[in-house]
Amino acid sequence: MGKWPLFSPRTPQQARSSSLILQILLFSNLWYSILYWCIVLITFVWKWWSLPLDRFTIAWKIIYGIALGLFTLAEPPRLFLGYMGNLCEEARHLVAFIVLSVLPQLVIAGGVFGQPIIYPFETFFSGTLLLFLLAEIFFSVGTARRVVRANTHRWRTRMAFTKHLPLREEDATRT
Repeated sequence: MGKWPLFSPRTPQQARSSSLILQILLFSNLWYSILYWCIVLITFVWKWWSLPLDRFTIAWKIIYGIALGLFTLAEPPRLFLGYMGNLCEEARHLVAFIVLSVLPQLVIAGGVFGQPIIYPFETFFSGTLLLFLLAEIFFSVGTARRVVRANTHRWRTRMAFTKHLPLREEDATRT
């Protein structure tokens, strides 16, 4: 029979570790991120030309432009890693998704509230994005934990059947 295949088909006894709620959040956030990016870009251009030129607003405009660029660069890989980590049950992709959700995206979405001039629609759209990010972080941490547990169990089962190792440490101490 030989070695086990890398991606063996699931038996009915093996449960899925991926999260349907996380998948729905990722799908909704994909479309919302496009809408959010368009609104932030239009607002950025509008504020760029309408605000007076003093040192504070020039520094703020530069920081806002850098934040918009970071959001543009980080959001597609973040969503891709979330999709791949959830659907393929890969812990490394989920961990990278969590890191990209916390560091650039959460800080950028929350940074909108520190602007010198903020409009009510910016508060609404940024608050909604923050809720998306917090929900995704919450559900992706739980999914990553389930994926790690399931992969550890599969590995222990495979080792027990191929090398006759015990499934748990308690089983090793009994013999």
